[in-house]
Amino acid sequence: MVGRIALLEALCAALDRRREVIEVLEAAEDPDSAVRSMQSTLDLKPEEARAVLDMQLLRLTAAQREKTAAELAEAHLRLHTMRQESAE
Repeated sequence: MVGRIALLEALCAALDRRREVIEVLEAAEDPDSAVRSMQSTLDLKPEEARAVLDMQLLRLTAAQREKTAAELAEAHLRLHTMRQESAE
């Protein structure tokens, strides 16, 4: 669950800063340099940067951005509920 939340947070950050993401892609010489640049630009782990770079362009639409944000909120809620239940 925590890993999925981290990936969703990375995707949401990329969607919020999509122009920067595109600039990183345009400036990158190859996929490895794109991953490294994405890591430093968005302060991501390698697997999170790779998920951002693997993201389909359709996620840039307003509806898909909202859907991703909603999925992140739902994942946070599920994690919170699981933690509460395990504390009881």
